[in-house]
Amino acid sequence: MRNNLPLVYIDETVFTKKTYHERDYWVKNEKVEVDADEVYIPYVCAIAAVSAQNGLEHLRTYNTAVKGEDFAQFIEELSAKLKGKPFALFMDQASFHKSDPVKEAIAIGKVTRIWNVAYCPWYNPIEGCFAIIKNHYKRSRLNAMRNSKIRVV
Repeated sequence: MRNNLPLVYIDETVFTKKTYHERDYWVKNEKVEVDADEVYIPYVCAIAAVSAQNGLEHLRTYNTAVKGEDFAQFIEELSAKLKGKPFALFMDQASFHKSDPVKEAIAIGKVTRIWNVAYCPWYNPIEGCFAIIKNHYKRSRLNAMRNSKIRVV
């Protein structure tokens, strides 16, 4: 029966004032300069969960670094979205993923943890999702700065 559990991939990523392309392709002979001091944005951390069956399962953003309590709450919300049914959760071995609040949320939510190999994020499909999102974000942000239309996204 455990082999039939839905598999959900989970991880977190960070957007900072340095999250933009520093170089890109431009019109030939056009000089573009960006003053990094003028492009400050708030620190944003995102936790996301995806599955092959449903795509994006759950997403939360935070204005600070994620702690064990935040991650535990995210798992509780994810479990509620999955109607309390058991599922497997594929995650890396970050220290707060092993914290007591997370262990408790996993036990309550009937979650089976699957640990990723240490220092091998390419085995987690959510990393590809984050790469696409960050690339789009960086390109949009650089283009907005280039056009003097700085937007906080």
